[in-house]
Amino acid sequence: DDGDSWSPRAIAVDQDAPVVPVLFTSQISVGPNRIAFGLFDRDGALLSELAASVRIFAVEEDAGTLVSAHELERVEMRPSTTHEHADGELHPHASEPIAVFVTTAEFARPGDWGAEVTAELAGETTVVRMLFTVLERTTEPMLGERIPGSVQRVLRDVDDIAEIDSSLPPEPRMHEVTVAEALEDGLPAVIVIATPAFCQSRFCGPVVDEVVRPLEERHRGAATFIHIEPFDLAEARGGRLVVLPVMAEWGLMTEPWIFVVDREGRLAAKFEGVTSAAEVEAALLAVLE
Repeated sequence: DDGDSWSPRAIAVDQDAPVVPVLFTSQISVGPNRIAFGLFDRDGALLSELAASVRIFAVEEDAGTLVSAHELERVEMRPSTTHEHADGELHPHASEPIAVFVTTAEFARPGDWGAEVTAELAGETTVVRMLFTVLERTTEPMLGERIPGSVQRVLRDVDDIAEIDSSLPPEPRMHEVTVAEALEDGLPAVIVIATPAFCQSRFCGPVVDEVVRPLEERHRGAATFIHIEPFDLAEARGGRLVVLPVMAEWGLMTEPWIFVVDREGRLAAKFEGVTSAAEVEAALLAVLE
């Protein structure tokens, strides 16, 4: 059935299906991409305990050609929010863990593409198709490109690390050098752009604490680790989110992001939203070798 109709009408998602997939990746481009799906039940709750796969189709004139098939890997993270107590202290509060289902797929051309997601839940198989658009390039850096040489504020530029890090506790080692300086060092780098205290997606805190910090401890000295806040923290603590220039420099429209950079300052891997330490470490080990 590879050539079946892929018109929007023909593949309209049945919202009463036991499993409804939603593409979480904000932008997909020509070349290899990490793509992530959220799988929801009939009531709109995000599912985690199930097996899923995806088939990717190139779509032309409402007909699809099968290009690749992938088992989807479950990646779990516990979202968190930060609550301000009466004394002004910020305290993180974790919610129940959620899971997304990820794979890496390659796209040969921009335009219309389709995904056919198969999910196995409670002995029942659900197959759902969706259309999506592949861009010639994403707004954030593309794999293989040299990353922006950002000159963000670091420890020497502030009186208090809380001006540039909303983590609890903050991590000084990830605020010692600018991105521009890291590009001159010749070491691989892991750059996380995230705001644990003011994250709109609720995943910034876990991405920093559960993914980046453990990797920094394991690979300290072999790679440079940098944390950049996307918002002006003084304004954020006053109740207003003011985006810092780094978001425009990197072409970012969501957060959090993790970027793995090779010794030449070129982007080797990028991770949006829910991510595992194993995924990022595999990409880092590849550039360390």
